[in-house]
Amino acid sequence: MGVGWYLDYTIDTSSIPNGCNKVLKLKINDMPPDKDIAASAKARPGSYWIIGNEPNVPGQDEVTPEGYTDAFQRIRAKIKEADPSARLVAPEILNFNTTCTGCSGFTSGRQWLEEFRASYKSKYGLEPPIDIWSIHSYDLDWTRMPMLNYEGQVREITSFREYLNTIPEYKDKPFWLTEFAILWGFDGIQWLPDKGAKAGISQGDVTPMKAQPVGELRTDLMSEYLRNILGWLENNSETMRMEKWFVFSSHGHIEPWATASSGVSLLQDKGTGRELTTLGALYKDHSLASISKR
Repeated sequence: MGVGWYLDYTIDTSSIPNGCNKVLKLKINDMPPDKDIAASAKARPGSYWIIGNEPNVPGQDEVTPEGYTDAFQRIRAKIKEADPSARLVAPEILNFNTTCTGCSGFTSGRQWLEEFRASYKSKYGLEPPIDIWSIHSYDLDWTRMPMLNYEGQVREITSFREYLNTIPEYKDKPFWLTEFAILWGFDGIQWLPDKGAKAGISQGDVTPMKAQPVGELRTDLMSEYLRNILGWLENNSETMRMEKWFVFSSHGHIEPWATASSGVSLLQDKGTGRELTTLGALYKDHSLASISKR
């Protein structure tokens, strides 16, 4: 597919394909033993480590800025002890200024980030020592289906870069877009009670519901979305110092609060799992065209 970098939300270093670079990822609320962190750091010196996953969002890490400060410092020390050349990617906030429409909401990425910086500076007297800043970007308007507003994602990404530019320690630092894609690509959605569902960003603390598709999965519109956002990323990444971006996901992913895969899938779930979907073929063509220009 022309992809040289990937992440799979683990720190397993045993099966990285030849010619590929894997970004290692740790979730604050699902941390492996310290010995495993040290072993992975020693096995792949110079690796990039993502610390956290959407700490400002219920159902994800959902950790306070103060709690993240303590976790980040401890994890950083453990990784750097095993591999001083390791580089840290954080904090994986979801969006920057906006949260969601038609849902119970969550802490904005901007507010959470400002509180984290204040917490870290209060405890350690300096800005957080992050090598690569990171953000996730999704259209989260539950009143308009499908969720294909790439212009809104562009505004969030741009605002994040502009914010970093206001901080002397970070104005020259790169950032990564470590998740982007489509959360819901169907024509419509209906929520049905489900006692076994996990409450997520759409329900908060109320009775969990499960989302069921209404209508078709709009691959045609999703293809247009992907062409638009990939084109924008390619044209603006250098001036914004956005070094990498990662589409979610390779295979169909069913969220804990949903009954079907509703977003981007680059590879078929059937057969060998290596056949490209329509979106996968589009992504491959873009990747190869991008490589040929370099």
